[in-house]
Amino acid sequence: MKIFISHSSLDKKIINLFVEKILKLGLELTSENIFCTSLDGHGISSGLDIPNQIRTELKVTTIVLLMISKNYKTSEICLNELGASWIYLDNGKVIPILLPDVDFDEIGFLNRNNLCIKLSDKSDINKLIENIKGTLDLSLKHDVINPKIDEFIEELKNIDTNNINNIEVENLFKFEDESKDDSRYCFDNRLIPFHKLLNKSFPNYGENIHKIVDKKLINRLLSNCTESTLLGKLDYYFSGGDMHINSLTNLNDNIWLINGVWEIEPVELWFSKYVSNQLEFILIKIKKSPPFIIQ
Repeated sequence: MKIFISHSSLDKKIINLFVEKILKLGLELTSENIFCTSLDGHGISSGLDIPNQIRTELKVTTIVLLMISKNYKTSEICLNELGASWIYLDNGKVIPILLPDVDFDEIGFLNRNNLCIKLSDKSDINKLIENIKGTLDLSLKHDVINPKIDEFIEELKNIDTNNINNIEVENLFKFEDESKDDSRYCFDNRLIPFHKLLNKSFPNYGENIHKIVDKKLINRLLSNCTESTLLGKLDYYFSGGDMHINSLTNLNDNIWLINGVWEIEPVELWFSKYVSNQLEFILIKIKKSPPFIIQ
């Protein structure tokens, strides 16, 4: 008797509203009936292996709601969940739901057999509720659910879906509590910008740890870093401490300058592309340089 909500964490403001207004207050479902990784108490417990836990949840779930958005379509995790849903459940129990920033003509095969519903459409939400009611054998109280649908649609209008991605990415780097553990914070909020940077640089490499020795490929990644808004927010580590990368400049050929002072010549690059476990990093081996004196 469980609903699995497949979604992008960047859309969690909308997802949270949907879970609270429609599923919990409207249909009176509890946290035990809902699996949603972005919401506290509805996702994966600390210390568990994320991909295995998601597979386990999909195998025991009754309905999968695919919350399709522009963010969803560019997320490897979401697309993996989408594929797994069709494997583990019958088509009628996998329901694509379009968030306000996407239309029917943008979703390809998901639009077959009129399966999709629009989250901003009241009649579509009613169809979804009837579907969930029938599948989970719930008793529906119309005097309870109808006001919640109206409240949901009204509040949904106030969420600016055009800016939600930028707002959420900005929030990745805002620490309200300076004592908060950095790694825990990044894990909770997902390393989406870094994931996109790696995908842009190495689109043909899957989840794994990869070794790169081709200078052109190394320079491609570093060049993409220079164009990224992440500069000033990424850390780099070296003997004796760590610093933020505020600037990265290509001097010539394979020579790079970090923050205007740290000159490196990369000879080997390793990168980890593990978005499902959120263990992503770049490791650069540099050519040893002799001591030098600046006159």
